[in-house]
This record gives sequence, C-alpha cells and structure tokens, in this order.
Amino acid sequence: MQHYLWFHPSYLQESEEDLIAGQKKNAKAHHYTVLNNDELHKVCSGDHLTIIGHTTRPPKKDENELADTGLYIQGETAEECIQRLKNLGLRCGPKILTLESCYAGLADGIAQQLSKHPFFKYSLIEANLGAVGRNYGKNWCVPTDSLGRSVITTSKSLWVFYLKGCEVLRHYHGDYELEQVLDQIKPQQFQQCFFSNYHPGWLGGRVGRYCSKGTALTLAKALFFAQENTNSATADALDLTLEQLYHK
Repeated sequence: MQHYLWFHPSYLQESEEDLIAGQKKNAKAHHYTVLNNDELHKVCSGDHLTIIGHTTRPPKKDENELADTGLYIQGETAEECIQRLKNLGLRCGPKILTLESCYAGLADGIAQQLSKHPFFKYSLIEANLGAVGRNYGKNWCVPTDSLGRSVITTSKSLWVFYLKGCEVLRHYHGDYELEQVLDQIKPQQFQQCFFSNYHPGWLGGRVGRYCSKGTALTLAKALFFAQENTNSATADALDLTLEQLYHK
C-alpha cells in the first residue's frame, strides 16, 4: 500500500511557505509521496491517500471564517471536494482515505459525508474527532504517531473509521498500525451474509474460486475485489451485505 499525501490548493494559498515546506519534509520522512495537483491519477484502489486542509466554512464577502467546524474541506462540501478530486485526475476511491483535518471525524462531519458518497463506497475513511496536525519543524511536545501526525490530547483525539457512511471502528492516537485496520473490522456473520447475496456467473465467480479451498472471505478481501471491478457480482453482493450489516 503506497502512502500519498495531497494538500488542498486553498490550504497551500493561505499557509506560510515555511509551514508547507516543513509539512512536506515531515511527510516524506514518514514515507509519504507528496502529490501535486496533476498527480492524483497515480492513486490506485489499493493505496492510502491523505488530504490536508482546514474544515472551515465557505468564505463570506464580509468576513473571513477561520474556525474549523469539521463539516467542510477548505469551505467545500463533500460533493464539491469529490468533484475537485475527480477533475484533477483521481480515478477511484483509495483503499484508505485519511482526512488530516481538525474535527473531520465528528458525526455527520465531512468524513462521514464523503463516506456516504458512491465514489468512496469501498474506501475506509479515517478522520479525527479533535485537533490534528503535522509538525513542520517546531519543537512540539505532543503525541505523534508512526505516520507523523500529532494531536494535543490523546484521550480526546480519537481516530474514527467510516465505511459506507457508518462508523465501524475507533482507535486511540498512536495505538494502531493503519495497514492492519481493515483486518480488525470483522462484522459478525459477514461471510454468511455475503454469500446469501452473491450471484456469480460461470464457475462460481472470483470470490467462489477464492473460497473454494476453505479460505475465509474477510471484509478487507471483499472490498479489494469490489474495488477492482465495481460492476461485478462481488460488488453487488458487497453493497447489499454492507446495507444489511450497517444500515439495519
């Protein structure tokens, strides 16, 4: 899984040059590839993409709104943000999308809104309930995780994970490895529910062949197969299964 990081253009415009340079240096030191606007096409369905931006409201003519709300990305709604990403070349939702934005993980916030959108329906979306940032070279005495992300108070800054609009997991800052998170999400009766909705073609379909020798189907593997072909029997079955498990 490749780790990519993209700065929202208006975040770049409103931020000091030394801050951006320091955050890029931090990201590269933690094995991220920093993407320019014309490089989003590099992100594939098996990758991790991080977006950095404030969650401020849309600007008004008579005032400059600077407070993070958790509801927007640089003043953009979920639909506007997705349209921007697609226009810049993002072809599909990544395996994991992280919003490195303050309060983005709040209920009904921008992370959950993005998770409800069809473009990200097979992406696990990670966001924080509190303030989060990336050190740009200052002597920060705050908890920092293995990906270079910092929070002020660990107990109040939990990372929340959304899948198809539903919260599926929470983790304390620094207490988990991102690559292992999908394997930790194990809905009860997932395989049984999936196969009750699975109607493949000849030879049992890809999932049928995968499980033919007794291999269990995990949520992580089903998401991987569905991302590879969003018009497959696997994708159709997964859509129904997630609806039944999380939208009761």
